[in-house]
This record gives sequence, C-alpha cells and structure tokens, in this order.
Amino acid sequence: LEKAMQADAVSFRQDFIDSGGFDAVVRFFSLSGGISTDKKGKTRMGNAVALRILKCCMFGNNRFVRRNEQSESSTGLDGSGTQLLKSLSDAGGLLKSLTAMVVDDEGVSSTAISDVLKFLRLLLGSRHTTESFVSLPDGMAKKFLMTLLLWEGGPEASRTSSAINAASKIR
Repeated sequence: LEKAMQADAVSFRQDFIDSGGFDAVVRFFSLSGGISTDKKGKTRMGNAVALRILKCCMFGNNRFVRRNEQSESSTGLDGSGTQLLKSLSDAGGLLKSLTAMVVDDEGVSSTAISDVLKFLRLLLGSRHTTESFVSLPDGMAKKFLMTLLLWEGGPEASRTSSAINAASKIR
C-alpha cells in the first residue's frame, strides 16, 4: 500500500505540472502581490495554500519523491523542480508576492515564512532575480529584511508596521 501511495504521489505531481497546474498557481500567487493591505487578511489562507502547492511542485514530497529520485543539487530540487525553476522566465511578480506575504500580513504563520525563505533562496540564485528583488517598489526588499530581523517567531508573534518603520528609521 505504501509503495502504491508513493507511486501515486509522484504521478499526481508530474501530471499536475504537465497539465499547467504549476503555471496557473504561479500566476495566481504572483497576482496576489498587488492586493491592497485592507484585503490581505482575506487572502492569507489562499496565499499560504498557493505557496505550499508551489513548494510541493518544486521540491516534491520529501518522504515520497526523494526515495525515487535523488536531489540534483544543493538546492534540494529533483529533476522536475530544476526544470520548473528554469521555466520561471519573469520572477518579478512572484518576488513581490513572496515579500508582500511577509511584510504586509502581520498574521502570516511561521510555516509560511519558512516556505517563503526556502523559495526565495532558490530564486535569488540568479543575478537578474537578485537585482529584481533589490529594486522591488516601495522599499519592499528593505522592509522584508527588517521584518525578518525583528520577527520573534511563532504564529502569535505580532509584527506591526509601525514597529518596523521605527526600527528602519533608527538605522
């Protein structure tokens, strides 16, 4: 039964990617970065789910996929994940949504922040993407880093915009 579940999981992931599911979730997630902060709480769960889907497509399920296919690099990506990373032609919208998820949403969970960091680690491996990150509008890259530096961890940790702004002014 376990081997059948493993095979089904690997097959489902590949079929989801092949059918355009990954690209559709990237588009959905990339567009969520433009949502006003008033509506951010309403999109929190959708963003977290989209991010988890993207992560599973890129990395696979560690328990199932990695037993059948070894990681190709230090990034932890398997063959499918490497191809998906190469297929991201313009990561600007994705970068904006990833950083906005952490900066604009005070209720973002620790798991979501961890997923964002893991995804950004992959994206920032390219010079072009790193330049895009640094030039995000409204000082988003600086706010992102300040948010992470001031983050105390845990889902109950409160991060207010005023505390982040005050800390950046001290610098």
